[in-house]
Amino acid sequence: EREVALRTYPLLGIPLAFLWVAFGMEDGREKQSLVALILFAAPYMATPFVASRLTVEGERRLAAGDADRALAAFVSAEETFRLSSPAHLGAARALAARGELDFALTHLDRAIALDNRNHALWRERAALQLKRGDKPGAAASSARADALYMPGTAKD
Repeated sequence: EREVALRTYPLLGIPLAFLWVAFGMEDGREKQSLVALILFAAPYMATPFVASRLTVEGERRLAAGDADRALAAFVSAEETFRLSSPAHLGAARALAARGELDFALTHLDRAIALDNRNHALWRERAALQLKRGDKPGAAASSARADALYMPGTAKD
């Protein structure tokens, strides 16, 4: 719920700013420019929020054991905001739950490409590689996770 609040409250500023500019300023070029800027920026501010909500929904469905509907939510989140590392991670988890390990690894690699310093993603990759039977790959991913989690204790 804290994440929802942190992502929702800034979005409430969009309509408030729009109302203030639209009704609180005198007519003129500055007013028109500000209204246009707010209308232009609103979708870019809302898309990460929508993707986050879809990702949370996917996590709920995955926890309930519904991997198919969870995957649909994660894919919608990916399509909404392609830079969402959690959406790609969720899709990887849903695909792994369905037994589609190769596709899961593809989605996980997309998440890592977006957030390559996240040790938890590398740890997830190691577990997925181990499920696939790729022990050397799992060891390399695990070593990378260790290097990111505890810098200086493993080869980076």
